[in-house]
Order: sequence, then structure tokens, then C-alpha cells
Amino acid sequence: MKNTKKMLSYVAATFIYLLAIFPATSQSQQENFYCYLASHQYPAARAMIERPVIDIGFRDDFCTKEIMTKQIGFSYFRKSDLLLAGIAHCGYSKYGELKITLGYGRSFGKKFNIALSGTYIMNHAEHYANRHSFTIDLSALYVINPKFSLAIDLYNPIHLHYGITGPELIPMSFAIQAAYHTNNKLLGYLYCVKNLPGELDIGIGILYQPIQSCIVQGICSIQKCGIGIHIPWKKLTFSIAADWHYRISISPESNIYYTL
Repeated sequence: MKNTKKMLSYVAATFIYLLAIFPATSQSQQENFYCYLASHQYPAARAMIERPVIDIGFRDDFCTKEIMTKQIGFSYFRKSDLLLAGIAHCGYSKYGELKITLGYGRSFGKKFNIALSGTYIMNHAEHYANRHSFTIDLSALYVINPKFSLAIDLYNPIHLHYGITGPELIPMSFAIQAAYHTNNKLLGYLYCVKNLPGELDIGIGILYQPIQSCIVQGICSIQKCGIGIHIPWKKLTFSIAADWHYRISISPESNIYYTL
């Protein structure tokens, strides 16, 4: 507990310092940051940024190093075409899952974006042979008007199995999210995610930008609640957040986004 308090104090002091030294950025950064966040679940949202983006991050689920996720992603947008690539590993040297993703998307008149990705999955465990699998992800984002947008995502919609022909089905998921851009300072969104097999999660989130050099995020759902602080600086955005899963524990995460 003492170590946790020290860590939280250090994080708070670090971000207060960053707020003091970092210059302000444009107000459009809030909308871009929403696209950063949304693109983790809805890759088609990357087309809204309309510039290449590199992101690096980690997530320590339930503060357990054995299920820590490290990832790096890249998206390239030119004219109306979007290219996506990413690699992520959950676990550690003796056990884990590696995912390599490549995808293509397209923007239609800045109103409708769609993306299709293929993911190679490699499960490894000490003393066991590696298991190789493949699945797809389909996502779309529709800008209904300048203030309202709707995103959907289907992961493994064609019911592919681990080991390609193995008996175990790769988990499927369906996600939908509606966002309302109130103004340049406040953005709210509602989301629903259903995993098969797995539980249903329905929640609400907000992004609030009190000053140009700070974006505060809050979420609350039937499975968890969380808070995040995000610091845009020039072409970089530094992000730190934590979710509290009611039944288990806290999951901290950190990301850096770089817009080329």
C-alpha cells in the first residue's frame, strides 16, 4: 500500500510538472485524441486523423506482470486510403500471446470510414508447442453530423478457430459506440461491448479539456470505472490512465502518440 501511494504521488507530481512546462496546443487536439482512443477498439477511426500516427503503449492488467500487454501501432493516411499495422504481446517470456495486425481502410467523403484488418495470433507456453491462428476485424465509423458520430466493430465475425482447424473458437466480440461533440472542451460517448464467450459491458465516457495542454478522461460502466490524464504537446500526446474492475483490481496503462 505504501508503494502504491508513493507511485501515485510520483505520477501526480510528474503531470503537474508537465502541465507547467508544456505549451498549449490547438483545440482540435481533443477531437484527434478521441480518435486515438476509439481506434483501439474501432480501427476505422484512424482515418479521421488524416495523418500518419505512431503509438506505443503498455497495459498491466490487474497489476500482474504475467498478463502485461506491450504494443506498438502505426497508421498511414493518404488521400482517402488508410494503412494499419501493429504488434502486441500479452504475457511474459514463459507464457503469452503475440498478435501481428495488418489492415486497410478507406474514407468516403470524410463522412464514412471503414477498415478491414487481418490478425496473426501466436500462443506460446514453456514446454509446449506454439499455436498459430488467424482472424479478421471489421470496423466502421459514420459521421452523422459535425457533432455526432457512430462507430461499430466486429472481431472474428467469421468464427475462425485457434490453430486454424482446432476445436477451440477464437473469442468473438461486437462493439458499438456513439459520440457527441458538445464543444471544443467537452466530448461524451456511450458504448456497448459484448464478448462471446464473455460478459456484456455498457458504459459512458467523457473527455474534458479544461486547458489546451491537458485532457481529462473519465469512464463508468457496469464492469469498471476509470480515469485518465492526457497531455498533448506539439505532435506528441502523453497518456496515463487506470481502470478499476469492480470484481478484480486496478489496471494501469500508459501510451504515447506521435502524429507525423
